[in-house]
Amino acid sequence: MKNYRLEGWKVPIALLLFCAISYAPFIPWLGYYWDDWPTIWFRHFYGPSHFREVFSIDRPLLGWLFSITTSLLGESPISWQVFAFIARWIGSMATWWTLQVLWPSRRREATWAAILFALYPGFGQQPISVTYSHVLILQAIFIFSLGLMIQATRRSPRSWCQMLIALSGSAYTLFSVEYFFGLELLRPVFLWGALGERSRPTWPRIKKALLLWLPFGGVMAAFLIWRLGIHTTPRGQVQLFRLLEQAPALALLRLGRTALLDMFESGFVAWLRFFIILETGEFGWPQFFLPALAGLTISILAFLYLHRQESDIGTVDRDPGAKGWAGETAMLGSYALLIAGIPFWVTELPIGLNFPWDRFQLAMMLGASLMVSGILFFLAAWSPRLTAIRNLIFSLLLGLAIAAHLQNADRYRREWNQQVAFFWQLARRIPGLEPGTTLITAELPFVYFSDNSLSAPLNWMYSPHTPVDQLPFLLLDIDSRLGYNLAELVEDTPIQQSYRLTSFSGSTSQAVVLFYDPPRCLRVLNPQRDQLLPKKPRHIDQSMDLSDLTHILVSPGASARPPMQYYGPEPVGDWCQSFEAADLALQTQDWSYLVQLGDQVLMVPGDESTGTIPAYRTFIDTYASSADWSKLAELVPFIEGYARYGEMEKAAELTRAIYLATPKMGYYLCAAWSHIANTGTPALAQEPGVANLQAELECSIR
Repeated sequence: MKNYRLEGWKVPIALLLFCAISYAPFIPWLGYYWDDWPTIWFRHFYGPSHFREVFSIDRPLLGWLFSITTSLLGESPISWQVFAFIARWIGSMATWWTLQVLWPSRRREATWAAILFALYPGFGQQPISVTYSHVLILQAIFIFSLGLMIQATRRSPRSWCQMLIALSGSAYTLFSVEYFFGLELLRPVFLWGALGERSRPTWPRIKKALLLWLPFGGVMAAFLIWRLGIHTTPRGQVQLFRLLEQAPALALLRLGRTALLDMFESGFVAWLRFFIILETGEFGWPQFFLPALAGLTISILAFLYLHRQESDIGTVDRDPGAKGWAGETAMLGSYALLIAGIPFWVTELPIGLNFPWDRFQLAMMLGASLMVSGILFFLAAWSPRLTAIRNLIFSLLLGLAIAAHLQNADRYRREWNQQVAFFWQLARRIPGLEPGTTLITAELPFVYFSDNSLSAPLNWMYSPHTPVDQLPFLLLDIDSRLGYNLAELVEDTPIQQSYRLTSFSGSTSQAVVLFYDPPRCLRVLNPQRDQLLPKKPRHIDQSMDLSDLTHILVSPGASARPPMQYYGPEPVGDWCQSFEAADLALQTQDWSYLVQLGDQVLMVPGDESTGTIPAYRTFIDTYASSADWSKLAELVPFIEGYARYGEMEKAAELTRAIYLATPKMGYYLCAAWSHIANTGTPALAQEPGVANLQAELECSIR
């Protein structure tokens, strides 16, 4: 019979294949997210050597790793996405090798656990490649150090060297990122297992394991002294002691409840993340069907593969030690889940399956993989007749995990496209910006970007040539900053924001207010025109009067462009690009250009005698009866342009078409015509058509 087992070199290839299917398909269409943008901005303007200074305030040793990787990989998003995918594979290889060292006679079990580790769907921030490729590398170093420690314990020829490398890996991981602090408590258990093959009596075996663990315990103690008593950091602070002092029983009860819920979510619910993401309602049928089809295909192939091994599997599963091993492994995984959560529970940081808290699932991956693999093998060891069910569950878990990763990557892809649209619209609407200006916004539509991270490409766009000691521009989201970086929404309120090597210092007196709510185009707000603009975000409405458009530079030399190596060329034929140009022309009172643009994008293809209708009719019909009816406000700049240029017939025709389709637009249309009449020429103010149109809109009773 042909041998289908995954052995030797086949396992690394299989792990690579699983990682490629899960993480590689969307790589060409992914960009930078979250903290990736500040990192790339620092790399571009300050150079790789400055990362030691960049991370000095919170994770000093991590800066050395960033200096190396950013020197090698440069600034290409594809390079970083590939590196993150390879880092995930290296971590799965580390898991496979370490578990083989721990269980030399259970290679198949180690392989299953490594595959589950490679595909664990609880961690969904894989596309945030610059940031988490480094954490994945540190995770691999930590797991490799476990294997080296076990090898050294079993007295290999270079045991002292291996133990020293393991100790160094432990120290570097701990002092670089605190995610894996709790997992260091796996070492005494692994040492116990490594010493078990010598058949030592229990108590001497415990003493030997603890003695071997002492250097690693010393590293943990040193880290705690450094982290809690020496090093000042903006990272999460330990809250448990304060809570225990205030109400010890309640604090312990709350801690136990949180730990159990997090362990259950990370160990079991995470494997169903494909369905959890669907519940958000953000996906259509393509986003469901294609990943589901890929996952189902993998599940079927995996099950058929395992079925071909059924005779061999039956022999192994009847091993009298299989049940004991499987039960111990399930308990080991549960223990790993328990200790992995320590750094987050004591700092009151939630572990979840939603962004951004799913990043802490990195610490839970090993425990979840061990626990699930132990349970699956225990199932088959309990009764050989359950082997097929075990194989089916394992195959389904693989398919569900792969489907979740593909679905997740597609979500990142679509949000990257939104970011590209945001910055190109911003560049068209604000071709230049006075240094020291804050762009105030609210209710950003992004999940994987914050105002802080997007301040990096904002500064790159408006200050593209030289590094700066003082950050010239800031994007500030009122929803997250009001009461913190922004005390209140009144004039002359200081705005201070640290940006690691640099900082921003500004004031609400030098601000431009905008919002972005797709499918509506990016909107820069003019207090004189937009008070009655429909469906503004709540905080935007409150901050309207802070928007000062004089800080927008419109001179011939002002032609900001997003960094095209990331965002690509400016979209051609895009409605929002036309709207932003029209809104800028409205601000600069370039009526001739505004009319020319309006004829180009609204009045074509021509008159109704040819059987065609103007483009604006199609635009109105598309949005008038939908939830996005407020998008019709984007036609109003053209109305004012036509009116002020003397083409009243076109202005009136466009106004009537909007009002008849959506009477809810009446308030904003009335405000627009009132502004036209009050600020236009005397002849325009006395134009009979203006008064007639205001009467049709019932402006006098609004």
